[in-house]
Amino acid sequence: MRESEAGTASDALASTSRDLGLELLGLRLNGAQLGAMLGVSRQAVSAAVKRGTISPPGPDGLFEARRAVREWMANTDPARVRARAMKPGAELVTELRERVQALTAEAGQLRDELAIEREWGDKREAAATYRAELAADECLGRFVAALVDRFPEAGEAQAAGRLRRWMDELVAVEFYRQSLAEFRADFPEDEADTDADPEATSCLG
Repeated sequence: MRESEAGTASDALASTSRDLGLELLGLRLNGAQLGAMLGVSRQAVSAAVKRGTISPPGPDGLFEARRAVREWMANTDPARVRARAMKPGAELVTELRERVQALTAEAGQLRDELAIEREWGDKREAAATYRAELAADECLGRFVAALVDRFPEAGEAQAAGRLRRWMDELVAVEFYRQSLAEFRADFPEDEADTDADPEATSCLG
């Protein structure tokens, strides 16, 4: 069987077209035959074995062609692959490697952009929180100032049993910047807005 395989490989390698048939990939070849398939010398095959580029031959001294070619393609610069039967594969490997490099670079760029976007997102959120706190502080300051200026009115509202309603209106106008007319239209005054016992709720003296 070994002689038959070797004879088949020799006949194929001696083809006048010199175009190595890919059916040889299913055979077991010696160093010279494998070198002819790869477009290199037998000595180059031996050197490739020593470098670990391809696995050493089996106990019978023959290489498994399919495995040897796969390892050669994976561990050799595609630009150095010379056999015509292997050039399409080499070109494909080159294209795939370039594609992988491009995708890797693109992925790195996307990661950088995502990191920047997250950083700006955190800054925007912090700025929004600061603006909200600042606005609340301004509203509170405005309300306190109005309460001090209109303190006598608070006394009158307490005496009339309307202190709670008066405070609600003051908060609506001074804190939330709502017009008094709108507030009164949305929330008409009723008995629930009056203080049941002005003396019990007195806090203004």
